[in-house]
Amino acid sequence: MQSRVTSPELVGRARELQALGAALERAADGQPGLVLVAGESGVGKSRIVAELAQQAGDEGVLVLNGDCVELSEGEIPFAPVVSALRRFARDDQEGIVDGIFGTWTGTVMGPDSLALGSTGQARLFELLLGVFERLAAKQPVVVVIEDLHWADRSTRDLLMFIARSLRDERLLFLVTYRSDELHRRHPLRPFLVQMAAIQSVERLDLQRLSRDELCEQLERIVGERADAELADAIYTRSEGNPLFTEELLAVRETHAPDALPATLRDALLQRVEALPPTAQEVARVAAAAGRRAQHDLLEAVVDLPEPDLLEAIREAVGGHVLVESADEQSYEFRHALLREAVYGDLLPGERAKLHVELARALEAEPALAGEEATVSAELAYHWYAAHDLSRALRASIDAGFESERIYAFAEAARHFERAVDLWESTREEQRVDRIELLRHAAACTFNAGDGDRAVALARLVVDAIDASANPEAAAGALERLGRYLWISGHGEEALPVYRRAVEVLPSTPSVALAQALAAEGQVLMLSDRPEEGKALCDIALPMARETGARAVEANILNTLVACVGGHGNDTRAAIEFMDQAIALAEEIHLPEEILRAYINGGDSLDQGGRVEEAAAVALAGAERARELGLERHPGHLLEAEAAARFAHLDRWDDAIRLTDRILATGTNVLSETSAKDTRATIAMERGEFALAHELLDGISSTISAHGGSMYLSEASVPLSRLAVRERRSEDARAIVADTLARVTQGEYAFYTAPMYWAGVCAEADAGLEASEERAVALLARLDRLIANYVDNPAPPQVAAWRALAAAELTRLRGASDPAAWAEAATSFEALGQVVDAAYARYRQAEAMLRADAEHDEFAAVLEMSRELAERLGMAPLLADVETLVQVRL
Repeated sequence: MQSRVTSPELVGRARELQALGAALERAADGQPGLVLVAGESGVGKSRIVAELAQQAGDEGVLVLNGDCVELSEGEIPFAPVVSALRRFARDDQEGIVDGIFGTWTGTVMGPDSLALGSTGQARLFELLLGVFERLAAKQPVVVVIEDLHWADRSTRDLLMFIARSLRDERLLFLVTYRSDELHRRHPLRPFLVQMAAIQSVERLDLQRLSRDELCEQLERIVGERADAELADAIYTRSEGNPLFTEELLAVRETHAPDALPATLRDALLQRVEALPPTAQEVARVAAAAGRRAQHDLLEAVVDLPEPDLLEAIREAVGGHVLVESADEQSYEFRHALLREAVYGDLLPGERAKLHVELARALEAEPALAGEEATVSAELAYHWYAAHDLSRALRASIDAGFESERIYAFAEAARHFERAVDLWESTREEQRVDRIELLRHAAACTFNAGDGDRAVALARLVVDAIDASANPEAAAGALERLGRYLWISGHGEEALPVYRRAVEVLPSTPSVALAQALAAEGQVLMLSDRPEEGKALCDIALPMARETGARAVEANILNTLVACVGGHGNDTRAAIEFMDQAIALAEEIHLPEEILRAYINGGDSLDQGGRVEEAAAVALAGAERARELGLERHPGHLLEAEAAARFAHLDRWDDAIRLTDRILATGTNVLSETSAKDTRATIAMERGEFALAHELLDGISSTISAHGGSMYLSEASVPLSRLAVRERRSEDARAIVADTLARVTQGEYAFYTAPMYWAGVCAEADAGLEASEERAVALLARLDRLIANYVDNPAPPQVAAWRALAAAELTRLRGASDPAAWAEAATSFEALGQVVDAAYARYRQAEAMLRADAEHDEFAAVLEMSRELAERLGMAPLLADVETLVQVRL
């Protein structure tokens, strides 16, 4: 056999290597990025990445390497990232990564992962990103992640988070994946689509080598120019695939020259068959173990004396089947395809026997799995592959809890669901609580973002509980089902479920009853029924205090903030509840409730007309989010709310600063959507219509599917406003009508009132025969919403929008009323909402001109509009003002 099977120099990749080098240079200059290196199996993805990593290391760049694990569809969470950081940790003199591995022992994030849910995972992602940022502050960093097609869901989510969060760190991620393995339903496909939309992400596709490049590859391997006949034979078989070329050349050295295998798999197996029997046995055990096998694990499973084992391993390494891993304690196959070929060639009985032996060895000594592996996931895989279902059940449960603890919810859900499937196949004395398995499966599925699947699992939990025998368990299951339904866009189904959760419980005070009442009260508030929500919270709050349910108490206080500060319009009481909620949540350390208090408190101030104060509360909440390790979610959401309030005022520079930062590093749909809304609104008022369209393009699809008006308005308000500004009356009318038809759970006038103005304005612009009828109907509907504010006046913004819409109706009727426009302008000015006040003043001046008002009065009103338009750069409005001046002249 020839002394080497690979070319010592990289062949045929000059252009691709130059592209990677350029990405590295940009990263070193503070322009971070992520490069997806794609190509078929054996085309040389690992080789080119290794070449770049070598160059980077020679230039003083820190290179971290991790690879994804081919194990039952990627059930070892965060495998490549943990692998990369663990390897660095051995030389980490400053303890930069120590905190990360506390997370894997439950010491950083706390034990109750399900309670923290997505908030806990967000904190973990922030922590991991922070480690990479600290490393990059010392020197440029390249992170290599191999074989993303095997990645677990949590790793993909983390990479998405990092790609969207990159700012100016000296960081470059190089991520490889097999493009030929992405079948139609492969989970990597949607991930790649999302990544393609991120500015910092590039893709490099590796093609096969040309015939000339293949000839050069052969020459570099054997040390001399290959004859044309050999080159033709190998090129015909390999079609330019570098790995196949290497294997064909190696086979030719050990087999008849005219017996070249037809497939790469056959070539790889011929290499293994050329090994001595003991080395083949080592290869088979290593293949069953996975891509990498610890030396001690091979020693425990391979039935050979130590000297013979060492000789067998030496033969496998010398035969270029196995290579020594970087940790110097394990071995891996020279190429993943080689491992797949060996494993695929095992007989079913042989395969099962090896998995049994591997599982027993790992149970006896878990350290044999290697420090980067999750032992329970390895055991679940091996016992399942060995068809030992009872042991697979136990291991799957352990793996589920282990993944859940580190916020790898998608992997935890998969383990729990497998355990549920295995439950029926095991003996009764070996079974665990099926209901508990389903509950964890549903919760983890929900936290992983699959709401509909969580609903289905939660229904199984509800059906499995006898409410008469265990009312508290039934109430808890119903409350979870209600939450999953609500978040998944099935709000109409959610409310009856919440009500049942209350009804199945005894009326005597208890933690369970307080929690059920609090949950129903919260969803009533979110359904724009705050009076009903407050009534339930008023019952639940003293009950929570009496029973010591402090987390429930914090939740109730936060719901009351929104109830009394929304329709109740009692801003003073709302802020008192906010302060109480923050104090309690801080005391018992509930990050989600802390930040929810800032969100609800800011909303209450906003709805009370105290817009500047509302922006300040949102920014204070964003700062607290940063302190809690939640800068991007929900920190960005709070910053987006502050930006929206600045846009209503005349602080457009502050709004743009916040929105641009969110859009540059956004990792949450709601915060990105809000930021786009705000930035697009400023753009359209400045006449930058192309930018506004770009920002709003497709925004409707990002809004929650359920009919809550606060969600729908995220799309309809800016879209209808843009249509009005562009004089697209028919489009504006259609947007308004479609939105109002989709509001199915009550309507929150604070969020939808601007849309009513847009609808009436569009009718005034169109001036059609049916316009007045439609405009009157819109105002009547808005008036009915305002009438719902029984004990207190409607929020001043709602009243201002109603006044503006009423003024538009006078314009539609051909007798534009200066007094109506003045009322609207004054209302907006009182709020500091100068953008809309400037428009109202322009329309007031227009109406005064038509009414032959005194010149000085007309000029004074028009000047108010001109001054604001000039200061904010509102080019369309300024043009209208100038036109009005010319008309007057």
